[in-house]
Amino acid sequence: GEAVRDAMLQITGMLNPEMYGPRFKHFDVVVSNSHFYNLKDSDVAAFRRRSLYRMNVLSARLPLLESLDCPDPAMRAPSRGVTTTPLQALGLMTNSFVLRYAGHLARRATDDHPNDPVRRIWQLALSRDPSPAEWQDAQSLRNAQGLASVAWAVFNSNEFVYIE
Repeated sequence: GEAVRDAMLQITGMLNPEMYGPRFKHFDVVVSNSHFYNLKDSDVAAFRRRSLYRMNVLSARLPLLESLDCPDPAMRAPSRGVTTTPLQALGLMTNSFVLRYAGHLARRATDDHPNDPVRRIWQLALSRDPSPAEWQDAQSLRNAQGLASVAWAVFNSNEFVYIE
């Protein structure tokens, strides 16, 4: 989960490279006879640091990372479990972080290569050019729903999510 999140930050050019220092909190704490953690979704620089710098709280886990096998911070494990579940696909399709960074990737690809941003998305996300069929399908999607939808589709591809 952390690798997927960090890869999205890196290829969009939005990764905050700050090292060391305090962890970032992806939640607000409310104290009312107990501590309550309300998740927050932000795009400020602190939230764009690598996942390694994320503060882990048991009752405030990020749904996207949790679905992608991010370990439970309360337990030690010598190795991570590896699963493939429908919840992972659903998280990648509907999570606000993924949708927002698809937009960032579309903007970066347009800025880098205004004549062919679809090709640039493939180069940034998959380190290769699209095949002619992929390029044609992506162009059709771009014309119908916009370039951010193309970036979103690439983020949801097996080639982006899984290492082979």
